[in-house]
Amino acid sequence: MWCVVNILKRKLEPKSQLQNPAENSDELWQGLNQTVSEAFTELVESTWEIDKIEIISGEWKDLISGLPAAGLFYGMGDTEKECCVFVAFDSDFGARIANQSLKLQEAEEGAVYTPTMLDLILFKPVAQKIEIELRNLLTAAATANESALSFTDRGTIPSDIGMIKDEGGWSKVLFSIREAEDDMFSLGNAASDQKEETSPPALNFQILLPVNMIPRPSSKSDKEAPVLDLDSPWTQHMRRSLDSALVPIRAVVETCRMTVADCTRLETGQIINLPGVSLQSVGVEAEMKTDTVKFSVGALGVYKSHRAIKLTEDVIPGFSQNIDLCVI
Repeated sequence: MWCVVNILKRKLEPKSQLQNPAENSDELWQGLNQTVSEAFTELVESTWEIDKIEIISGEWKDLISGLPAAGLFYGMGDTEKECCVFVAFDSDFGARIANQSLKLQEAEEGAVYTPTMLDLILFKPVAQKIEIELRNLLTAAATANESALSFTDRGTIPSDIGMIKDEGGWSKVLFSIREAEDDMFSLGNAASDQKEETSPPALNFQILLPVNMIPRPSSKSDKEAPVLDLDSPWTQHMRRSLDSALVPIRAVVETCRMTVADCTRLETGQIINLPGVSLQSVGVEAEMKTDTVKFSVGALGVYKSHRAIKLTEDVIPGFSQNIDLCVI
């Protein structure tokens, strides 16, 4: 009978969308991108906004080749294993922070800033927020124990992060944020005022993670319960099969609570007091797969020389609502 019920449940479930979870899921990452832009705005005191998101799937060796040689790198995992998620911020993030926090002069055009451990310390407010947001996002995926994930590794070059590389497919999520045009020249001087106005530069960061950790986009079918067609021959057949399932029934005169120690000391012939017993109020229960469900109340008596129970109340209406989940 348990097999029959499972077949019925599968028939009633909406068909899953046959698509790569790494595709068509830009909206899932919008919150993470927004979190970074807002946290970075607070850190550098200029307004940054979401630019774009791009998702690429492939093998680890191909995706890792696109990482910057230097930057702000974080590895997410648990404390007992190597990291399974790689987060990389371009070195320009470090340059912006150093310029804002340490009042360093901006590097000459074309020069590449080399971050240090000090940049990781200064970037900590942003890292903490993205760690929380990323953990919450991955918890939505159907994989084990994402709630325990945290940034366990950090460094300024990719090799600082110990990664698990023997997974199946990988995905890279590319993010970018851009400085709002109204704030482009808020800290400018006479020299910068003379520069030709251009579009604000973008800062890029990326996340590499196994494909099976990508959260599946929520769909309308996920939020709405399937509609059961009561006139369908299949539904009628499965309902008849379910209604004919046999479950153990028992009548319980009274229940009491005892400690485990007291139970171990019980002896043959010992009397257990039941002060609340009433033969006119006997619980009638059905033993399901996972629990015992009380569905009516009866009175104990005799019928045709046999002990019997006469129901004194109607069957509880909610008794059969979840019966397909717990019958034996």
